[in-house]
Amino acid sequence: MDTPLKRNIFRTEWKSVVFFLTLVSLPTFWVLLRPATRLQEIIGTIVAATAIGLIGGWFLYREKVPAGDIGLGSLSWTEGVGVFVVWWILVSIVDWLVLWIGGVFGIVLTPMDSLEWSWITVLDWIRAWLFVGFAEEIAFRGYLHNKLIVALGRRWPGMILAALAFGLWHVPGSLIGGNTWLGVLTQAVFFAAVSFLAFNLTYEWTGLLPFLALFHGWSDFPLILPLRAPTAVGGIVGYLLIFVVVGAYKLWLVRRSKGERFGEKKHAA
Repeated sequence: MDTPLKRNIFRTEWKSVVFFLTLVSLPTFWVLLRPATRLQEIIGTIVAATAIGLIGGWFLYREKVPAGDIGLGSLSWTEGVGVFVVWWILVSIVDWLVLWIGGVFGIVLTPMDSLEWSWITVLDWIRAWLFVGFAEEIAFRGYLHNKLIVALGRRWPGMILAALAFGLWHVPGSLIGGNTWLGVLTQAVFFAAVSFLAFNLTYEWTGLLPFLALFHGWSDFPLILPLRAPTAVGGIVGYLLIFVVVGAYKLWLVRRSKGERFGEKKHAA
């Protein structure tokens, strides 16, 4: 599997990995403050996410990694946002088709959440799509994903370890939230599996960090056009459509590359 990511600047050592995992775990303990209202929870999450993003950015800065190497260059932003918009439109169309087909056959399908739009709902949307999505992707994909592959010297073990670390990173917050150890570990394994399949694989294949950040935000705050929550079927299809849209994007890149090479040969002749 070819990757557009560049890792030649990352150092081959483990001290930074341990230091990073220690620091990035600290913001998860903000839930000890026990937010009493939705607004307090949103603000607390925004502050914690900002800290996580800054930690990831600081570790990338320490190793002098250019933004373009990890999928945050100008072209990655343009294509990443574009791919997300195409994916989002497709998910919305599929969800509406599911509702229509369900109605034809007398199957009642309802959205996963009944959104009541207000300023606090908009703030919650911003929290998920901008703060949480971009902060965690910069930290866990932009830095940790690439760093572990370099530290191990092997791609697949590095990707798997990065996904496991992301799953286990959720453990402190889940325990503080009152979940049992069995529930917490089950959740960690689930997060690790989803991280590997939907995020680490997609990141390695495309390098489009902005797309993953927006999709991450959508996972935390599912929303389809015209701005309502999707059905459970639509939510599941959203994950499956990642591979369809990303596959189409890669095919488009191959054809564009062939067209450019053909143009160069024609110009040279």
